[in-house]
Order: sequence, then structure tokens, then C-alpha cells
Amino acid sequence: MSIDVDMRIQDGYLLVTVTGRHDLDIEKGLFGRVVGECVSNRLNGILFDVRGLEGDIPLVDRYAFGEYLGSQQPHTLRMAFLANDAQFWSDKFMETVAVNRGAQVKTTTDPEEARTWVLGRD
Repeated sequence: MSIDVDMRIQDGYLLVTVTGRHDLDIEKGLFGRVVGECVSNRLNGILFDVRGLEGDIPLVDRYAFGEYLGSQQPHTLRMAFLANDAQFWSDKFMETVAVNRGAQVKTTTDPEEARTWVLGRD
């Protein structure tokens, strides 16, 4: 199964809805496209809705993606990852790895908290 992506500008940020089976390499490739879309539309925020993403995300993948975000993300860009309860890890490991590398990232299960973060109203 592949990953399906829907990107749309919504209320001053880019909403990226991701569905399908977890695949770290595909997700890294997607990130570059998403950042390019933000830059071309002069947006400073991305809300990734990954509630439709299937499959277990191993600890090593969470580390690798957090590290990738920290190294690839323009540091003026705010990103939130909206997950469902089954996907959410209370240790926020990916978020911690990314933030420790200078990224502005938040992980949450609350859609309003994600929007507030992306818009810089936290």
C-alpha cells in the first residue's frame, strides 16, 4: 500500500492529510514537496494530519524522522503532527529529537491545539 497525500492551503497554513501505510523513505520524500509548497505560497506553518496513517512506527523510525525534520526544516516553519490516540506516544520522542535539532514541531491528538500551534497562537 502506498501513501496518499492531500495538500491544501487553509486559514494561513498548509494542511497535509496523509493516509496509507507508514513508509519512512516515502515520508521523507513527501516532506521536501510539502516544504516547497509552503515556500512557494509564503506560508509559515504546516499541519500534518496523520490520523489515517496505518502501521506501527518503530522507535528507530521516529528518531530518524525527527532527526530528518531537524536537519531539513527551515527554522521559521512551524509544524504540527495531528495523530490519533493509537499513534500518539506520550514521550513525544520524534518531537523531542526534532526540537533538539532546532525544528519547531509539536505532536498532539487535539486538532485545535495543532491549529493553534501552527498559527503561532500558543
